[in-house]
Amino acid sequence: MAHNRLRSNDMNVAHDMALVEHFRAAIGMKTFILTPSYPFMFVGEIVSMVGDQVEIFAETTHFCSTGKTKLADPCP
Repeated sequence: MAHNRLRSNDMNVAHDMALVEHFRAAIGMKTFILTPSYPFMFVGEIVSMVGDQVEIFAETTHFCSTGKTKLADPCP
């Protein structure tokens, strides 16, 4: 049983590393990202990687972008 758990962990690490490399190779490109957690959706340019996190210049989320609304404000 421990062997299967170790193999599963190795696969998770390989998956995570592949995602990081995928985003690293796409720096400067436009992206569309859906996430399972709030705020769910981003459209924008990949600016950089900070460790295993992606920094995105978000052009659009599912929030209004009137320029003066706070991120959590509902659309007027």
